[in-house]
Amino acid sequence: MPLYFFTLGFHADHVIRRLQGARDVEGIAVATAEPVVRAVGVAFGEVSSFCEKVRLPAPRMVPLDLSDPGGSVVKILEVLRGYSSVVADLSGGMRSIVVLSMTALLIHSLRASVRLYMVAEREDAPEMSIPLDVVRIVLSTGLSAEKKRVLRTIDENPGLGIADLARLLGKSEKTVRNYVSEFR
Repeated sequence: MPLYFFTLGFHADHVIRRLQGARDVEGIAVATAEPVVRAVGVAFGEVSSFCEKVRLPAPRMVPLDLSDPGGSVVKILEVLRGYSSVVADLSGGMRSIVVLSMTALLIHSLRASVRLYMVAEREDAPEMSIPLDVVRIVLSTGLSAEKKRVLRTIDENPGLGIADLARLLGKSEKTVRNYVSEFR
């Protein structure tokens, strides 16, 4: 079960939207700047109320000291520790909190599955979904053009089975299965 991790500013809409369809949530953590200002406290209260209403785990607030970036990254990593799966939405909050969170999530992705979501400020811009597992794969192995193509196809078609993936790539199921096991 995943940890749901968010950055939070004055508005909780993105958090509530992401949690609405969530099932099997192990934990919820919300990063924000320290000291926590009143508007952020109100937004966090909205998240807490929503979680209670739909019987999700109570969210944990993670206030970050912006004058200590290294300490803040370590603090986030301590929150992420022990979770092999993380769903992160960095659509809210200050840019500095987003950068600190992204740094910690990239580090955590070296040993865990992390899926990152971001919603742009413009309404006509699409939501971004980035599997940070790619970082671990790229750092641990040199990727051939063929392996990059396999990764790109997996990213563009989430939930695709080995047989369908092999058909899309024009490869044998055995070859695709070997690539996928190598990526893990």
